[in-house]
Amino acid sequence: MGDLFKIVNNFRGLKSELPNLAIDVLDESDILIMQDRLEQGIYADGSSFPEYSETTIGIKRSTGGFISQSGNIALKDSGDFYDSMNLKKFKGFAEIDAADPDGLNERFGSNILDVSQDESNEMFEIKREQLLKNVEKYLFE
Repeated sequence: MGDLFKIVNNFRGLKSELPNLAIDVLDESDILIMQDRLEQGIYADGSSFPEYSETTIGIKRSTGGFISQSGNIALKDSGDFYDSMNLKKFKGFAEIDAADPDGLNERFGSNILDVSQDESNEMFEIKREQLLKNVEKYLFE
């Protein structure tokens, strides 16, 4: 009977523990989902980054630089910004951080590293099985 009470108590605590169980399944590979959006030149809220100027497009074409399909700035010019992205986990939440040597936060706003609800859903959909295993372990162990 003690096991049943333990399971019931664990179930009661699941609502408050679920964010931590979800955060546990995230890893560095989830950054790629956000980078896909950034390569399109789009903020998490769906608004667009500014478009490249014709001069910049000409320079990028001549030097082999990255040009987004949308024509919006993609923050991928040298790759340093994307390469510096990392996932930081905290109790109840996670964030993606990156080095900002070129002042991107100042130029594009500190929300450039926000994750959209669709991206969050995609991250957890990919990790659904792992998340369910974490929930099961929490409830029954």
